[in-house]
Amino acid sequence: MSGRVKAVDPIGAAVDWVRGGALLAYPTETVWGLGADACSVAAVDRLRDWKGQRGSAPLSILIDDPSRLESLGFEFNDLARRLAAAFWPGPLTLVMNCRGRFAPGVPRHDGAVGVRCSSHPISAALARRLAAEGVGPITSTSLNRSGAPPAATLEQVREVCGSDPDSPRLLAVEGRREHGDRHDRPGARRVALGGAREAQPRLGSRVARGRPMSRARKGRPEPLGALVARVLEDIGAGDGARVLRIAERWESAVGAEIAAHCRPTGLRGSVLEATVDSSVWCQQLQLRSPEILAALRAALPADAPSELWFRVG
Repeated sequence: MSGRVKAVDPIGAAVDWVRGGALLAYPTETVWGLGADACSVAAVDRLRDWKGQRGSAPLSILIDDPSRLESLGFEFNDLARRLAAAFWPGPLTLVMNCRGRFAPGVPRHDGAVGVRCSSHPISAALARRLAAEGVGPITSTSLNRSGAPPAATLEQVREVCGSDPDSPRLLAVEGRREHGDRHDRPGARRVALGGAREAQPRLGSRVARGRPMSRARKGRPEPLGALVARVLEDIGAGDGARVLRIAERWESAVGAEIAAHCRPTGLRGSVLEATVDSSVWCQQLQLRSPEILAALRAALPADAPSELWFRVG
């Protein structure tokens, strides 16, 4: 049945749970994650059924160390290495071309897969143990039902998991901070890397409302999104920096109502791609495109797109 993993070796018990094909709720440095064996068709199907996902949105995976990437079939190019060195472990997802075999529903339509390397002590220990025992890797998607906000606190986790025997098992280790329920919780960032193509950042499912800080500079702390954008500018990925700046100002520019249903996910030249949570809202936002473009031009005159492309995801 669902509940907290209580054992002398809770990480080992969690690995056994994943090995058996079940779902696992585990803490990360941002929100709680939902884990399933990313190589198991049955486990990934079970995850999508529990979340209520009927679309084709891909799933990220969790690894213990960047050295694992090539053995998993990833194209770990120079740009990816530089971003990993700068921001891992931490709340950055790198989307890379991959020749490895994962269950359908994990890779993107073109075979690319998102990867996280967490700085949270529990999820990092879980990833190491999974790798050591040859299980997984596991998925790194947010713990929530489709259309609901991700669980960010232990109380929210217990509420969303409930007592259904098919619900995720809760991994929590006594004495450790189990969630990022703080105003400075970092928001997850996502960067897509495709062979020799320019990096195209794609934001995770939600961006934390707090002000994530980086220690990369002395003096005033720098928001993580701004730091990622600056690094992308430094290495010549200008469009990547641009879409991150748009994402940072998205809610203040378009308003809380639109931001609650739609988020920017990519930039192709002057066309901003955005993911919407329902077909109804997708139709409404298509009609409101001129209004949204005008708001973005007012807030970000140098970075605003000239067109919008919406998709349900």
